[in-house]
Amino acid sequence: MPKYNLIDDLESEEQKPQEPAESVEKKDSPADSDDTKLSEYIVEDIVVSEPEMKPGEDDLIVEKDDSPGDFADQQKFTVPEGTPPMQPYDLGSDYEDEKQPGLNYKPILIGIAAVAAIIIIYFAIDMFFLSGEQTPETEVVVETPEEKMRRVREEQKQNLLLNYSNSNKHRISYLSALIDLNTTDVKYSSFLLYGSSLNFEVFAKNRDKLARFNILLKNSNKANNYSIESAVTRTGSKGGVFALYNLDMTPPAPGVTGGPVASTTPSNWVTTTTNQFGLNLTSQRQISNRPENIFSISRNEFVFEGSESNCNKLIKHLASQNMNLNTHKLMLLPRDQRLMSKAAYELRLIIDFYL
Repeated sequence: MPKYNLIDDLESEEQKPQEPAESVEKKDSPADSDDTKLSEYIVEDIVVSEPEMKPGEDDLIVEKDDSPGDFADQQKFTVPEGTPPMQPYDLGSDYEDEKQPGLNYKPILIGIAAVAAIIIIYFAIDMFFLSGEQTPETEVVVETPEEKMRRVREEQKQNLLLNYSNSNKHRISYLSALIDLNTTDVKYSSFLLYGSSLNFEVFAKNRDKLARFNILLKNSNKANNYSIESAVTRTGSKGGVFALYNLDMTPPAPGVTGGPVASTTPSNWVTTTTNQFGLNLTSQRQISNRPENIFSISRNEFVFEGSESNCNKLIKHLASQNMNLNTHKLMLLPRDQRLMSKAAYELRLIIDFYL
């Protein structure tokens, strides 16, 4: 660009001769005098000096661009013909490499965090929402002929055991219903369950109390189908009326119902019964052992002694459990038929175990 040489301009002003002052001095106002003093330092004509030419620049031809517009005063430089082309300048030899700006890791970290969050959300949804809905594939098990035969045999065994157990519970349930009756007017002197027949004997102080007991039987749901076999009067201070009843038991409903049957042996059963119900085992013997269907049936006799209430608990237990046994005979009676104390009863059981 052209330079403005103010020093040369000031020197030219000093070499000019001074003009004589006007004869008539005009008195200036204070404001005008200040402006005059300020104007002395203002240079009206600024001389633009030519730019200094460096060696080797004499061959450049400067042409004035006369094109109109905003670029009217722009100078145009042309290179003379025959000038060799310029070679690329090696910046690496003269200048230091500019320092490269540092790498910004913030977008990378944000991207990694977003991917990790998506993975965690996916596994959480799969664990808590989708895993419960997926149904596992059922594995097809191919049975061999031997395995099928064992399975069929076991199913037949369970069905037979369930039939025996249901029959036993049905018969004992009549005894359980009689025990649950309010027997304040009479005392049970004996129970005899033998096969499909149930007989029981009661003792009443007089016939009026015996009649009230008969009404109680008729109003019951389980023991209303009864008949009186005999009624005997006993004289004396401990006298009263002995009545023998026969209860008609309906056959059990057909079909296999109920849960699985628990298997036990005679020795295990008697040990559990003695400990659970507080009874004393006075006698035990095996009557017979015979095969039937796919079972080996062991018939055993047990004699327990204890209170009437504990004997009744054992009877109710037999009426509620699914077990591999059937009560062939049951007899309950007081040890002293004259006193009939509730603290001293005897319970005789003949049970078939299906092994």
